[in-house]
Amino acid sequence: MAHYARLVGCASREIAATYDLTQVTEAAEPQLVARYMIPLLWLACFDPADALTIRERDPASVGEGASFVVLCAPVGDVIHRLRRRQASVLGLIEPSFAPLYTDWITFLDRHFAHQLLLQTEDLFAMDGYDRAGLRLQAALRFMAVADTGRRIKERAAIDWFAALPDAFAQRQRGESNADAGLRWRAHLSGTTDVGDSSAAWPVRPSAMEIAFAGTRPEAALDVKPGTAAAEQETLTQRVRHGVFADSVSGGLRLAAGKLAGNVPLGINAPTKPLRKLIGGGSELLELLRYAALGLILALIGALLLWVSLSGEPDWKMLGIGAALLGISVWPLRGARTALRNLRAITRA
Repeated sequence: MAHYARLVGCASREIAATYDLTQVTEAAEPQLVARYMIPLLWLACFDPADALTIRERDPASVGEGASFVVLCAPVGDVIHRLRRRQASVLGLIEPSFAPLYTDWITFLDRHFAHQLLLQTEDLFAMDGYDRAGLRLQAALRFMAVADTGRRIKERAAIDWFAALPDAFAQRQRGESNADAGLRWRAHLSGTTDVGDSSAAWPVRPSAMEIAFAGTRPEAALDVKPGTAAAEQETLTQRVRHGVFADSVSGGLRLAAGKLAGNVPLGINAPTKPLRKLIGGGSELLELLRYAALGLILALIGALLLWVSLSGEPDWKMLGIGAALLGISVWPLRGARTALRNLRAITRA
């Protein structure tokens, strides 16, 4: 079952507080939806003071049921707030999305008359009303820094809702630049649910956004599970997103994996650059160590073979040389594996 957040029009904050869904939304205004997230440009519309705590009535009793937080703000305030926050919000993503930001302001100004209401109950049911409400309030506090034009430094809660990390790292397989730009517009600002096509959102991306999509690599072909390529892709994803233990037993398993060489060092570092630096440095050392040992064994083995066969055959030296050549295969294979791992970490 999917969980959605919805951005709708509402006549007043008082009506929003009643949360009577038969009256709360303006039927003539578009409704936007987002699946499993609250898009960045929705969060940019609101301030911590816009929060309303809704207490739903439990149909199984005469008392009140669970409570959850929704957001409601006058459209005029939203428009002014978005304009103040433009530079800071674009700093979270990519300056190429400036035309989207302008189109978003125009869309809200044109199609909504009174209040904007962010409905959260369906989305928050997935993670728990209380926990999700606290995260939303934190995201709004972090976003409020943008009112001063400063860079938004604390962004964990914003990223939690808006799913920003690596959102624009690549285009999907076979996806055109224009289609990627349209998909990213939907990711950042949602899509219209139903209604008049004249109020459809998102609209076609700008040339700047399409050009930015052209700089993003196309996703690699799906790899067959169990193959070396699949293992390298798994390593890339682990370094890109990190591997974090959420319990003592999980921490012990992670440490054991590092000792066994199944998990790269630094995989639980807090940032991707640090994970790449630690993991890549470790694999580079492994590459140099294995390559040096393998080459030395191979050169000595080849030299012994040449000496043993240059005159009267020396079978003992011949055997030792052949053995050293055979043994050199093991460190050289280790060097090849380390090189593959280093490439996978570099791609993260």
